Amino acid sequence: KEQISSKAGGQTKEAHINDFRKRLDNNTAVVAFAGLDNITHAVLAADGNGVTGKINYFSETIEPLMQRISDKCGMNAIQQKVSGLRGVKISGTGSEVSGNRNTIDEFNTIINYYRILLTNPSLTAKEVEERKFIASELYNYLFDGITGTTNGKTEIIILPDGILGFLPFETLIMPDGRYMAEKFNIKYAQSLGVLDLIASRKYSPPKPLLAFGGAVYQGKSSGGSEIKSGDDLDRLYKNTLDNLSRGGNSESAYQSLGLASWENLPGTLEEVKKLNGIVSSSEIITGAEVTEGKIKNLSKNGSLSKFKVIHFATHGLVVPEIPELSALVLSQTSSGGDDGYLRSSEIAELDIKADFVNLSACETGLGKIYGGEGVVGLTQSFLLAGANALSVSLWQVADESTSKFMTGLYAASEKNGHKYDLAMSQLKRDFISGKYGDELKKPYYWAPFVYYGK
Repeated sequence: KEQISSKAGGQTKEAHINDFRKRLDNNTAVVAFAGLDNITHAVLAADGNGVTGKINYFSETIEPLMQRISDKCGMNAIQQKVSGLRGVKISGTGSEVSGNRNTIDEFNTIINYYRILLTNPSLTAKEVEERKFIASELYNYLFDGITGTTNGKTEIIILPDGILGFLPFETLIMPDGRYMAEKFNIKYAQSLGVLDLIASRKYSPPKPLLAFGGAVYQGKSSGGSEIKSGDDLDRLYKNTLDNLSRGGNSESAYQSLGLASWENLPGTLEEVKKLNGIVSSSEIITGAEVTEGKIKNLSKNGSLSKFKVIHFATHGLVVPEIPELSALVLSQTSSGGDDGYLRSSEIAELDIKADFVNLSACETGLGKIYGGEGVVGLTQSFLLAGANALSVSLWQVADESTSKFMTGLYAASEKNGHKYDLAMSQLKRDFISGKYGDELKKPYYWAPFVYYGK
């Protein structure tokens, strides 16, 4: 977080937005969210004409929102269902306010429950109704009072804060019954400072696409101590940081966390082969060649920086308890001190000059939440490495449908002049309309993929 803030200038959303809006075209608005404390949320919306904003106070907006959703879905049932949700961890920055109903905790619970509904492709009729109800309520809560700025626009840049970094805004339902994705091209940024950072980069790499897929995975024998308590986790955290600071690998830490065994993803091999056919002069690296050493060597010899687009069709993981272990999972062939996990700090050290990096992997968009820069995970690492934009995923999606989405994305971008953000927005509309079949109309299949950056 400190690295990205330093490179981006460390300005706050509120201080920066008025200057930033002057660079927006007539079709674009930026909407920034901020949790001021445990009883208020602030929203700023800006376009070329000015800035507007609102504060949602607990008693006036948040409490009624919670009550309506509780009446519809049952808060106790919601809390039970979200108790096991993984991949979301918050580093508290707000002040504690005595006498409140733990408003932020309740709001986070609602978002997490909504994510559970989104990530289940086999919802009951009642659950579908609940998903649509929450999607509508969240849209009204988040956008009421600022639609004067967003109406008439075709593109919205979202700057989420806190738990909102795990929310695909495209799934929110507007008063006319449509998803936001059907009206707006939506992309995200961690902060305006990050957008300034990447706007200053001017790349012209000669090669169109490098894609990695079909990595070879294998179960590894247990080598770490099993985590049985919070003390065990604290001890593992300290030992991991100490080990990494001394240049060691993290294999035993992954084993202790139960993250050392991965299944092969045959669809990813098919995926990158299809991309090779779609994008002229592209290059692919597959199978046992998809290793840490290979990627690091490509970076060191300057080859990695020659590609406009880099595509990773691999497993990915985020470890909120130990963010340093968040990684892309590559072929599990330990050699030269590598452990098969390209960790976030290793990613940040790569030499990349790509306009677009696509992480066709599980939950690569999750991370740990920090005040001011939103969700800090693999997204931050690739931005630091030099990527101008990324597609990341917010939950695990079936191998086959992901392949369909990704091949559709590149086919569309080839037709529109390699505008990947617009291609992704149109592809989501195609999924929603049923172009890819009735089953894939569900948000589960098209909503996890979100676009960060230029």
